[in-house]
Amino acid sequence: MHAEQAGGGASKAPKSVSRKPSSVTTGIQPSDVFAIRALAADIPAIWNAPTTTDMDRKQIIRTVIDKITVAVVGDSELVDVTITWADGHDTAGQASRPVARLDQLSYYPRILALVTELTAAGQSSAQIARALNDQGLRPPKRTDRFGSGQILTLARRLGLRVRHPRGTRTALTNLSPGHWSVAEIAVMLEMPTATVYNWIYRGWITARHAPGGTRNYWIIDADAAELQRLRERRARPPGYYTRARWTEPGEDTARGDQGGQA
Repeated sequence: MHAEQAGGGASKAPKSVSRKPSSVTTGIQPSDVFAIRALAADIPAIWNAPTTTDMDRKQIIRTVIDKITVAVVGDSELVDVTITWADGHDTAGQASRPVARLDQLSYYPRILALVTELTAAGQSSAQIARALNDQGLRPPKRTDRFGSGQILTLARRLGLRVRHPRGTRTALTNLSPGHWSVAEIAVMLEMPTATVYNWIYRGWITARHAPGGTRNYWIIDADAAELQRLRERRARPPGYYTRARWTEPGEDTARGDQGGQA
């Protein structure tokens, strides 16, 4: 990713110019130096003071930071961050960003190994989800915890047979050709069941409530052509349709259906 100048419009000093403080303090009295140091040591208090405006905070950033460089590690959730301070020193760290797919997570191989191991040990989807959560592993898309449904979807994708809590209906059976359950579509499109539900609610997937007096289960209508359309939508990068809204009038409709990838 491109390095961005902290504070937006501040110009970057030439590399040949030293940004380190000069030992010469002509015009600055010792009492001024003491006051400046005391003020600098209390920047957190200044930042959080109720009288400090957003414009003040921007000025603080422009004063103490030369630039911030960010770089995504591969396609994962990890982001390397380097802060270059005004005196030339660097502070390096790592942050996390939301990602769309489970296989983008840096610890995805660990998730696969645990799910495979615990399934072989006879644990249920709920027990496996609890084990992943206890180890601090988290799903993508800002979701806090794994659920049994996510484990079931992943297990099916891996070809594993995992026990599910008794009395929990996870998929519809005996559907006619061209009709699918949410779990089946999730496996075919390699996407979380939560995203399938999101697409249904937004009208991007044609679905109807299953008969039997319950509104908790859906039957998805999708022939071969519709499945191909859904795969193409799934393959498009995040923000594809959102960016189309800012093109010339009529261009976005030429792309096909409206909406965006969840």
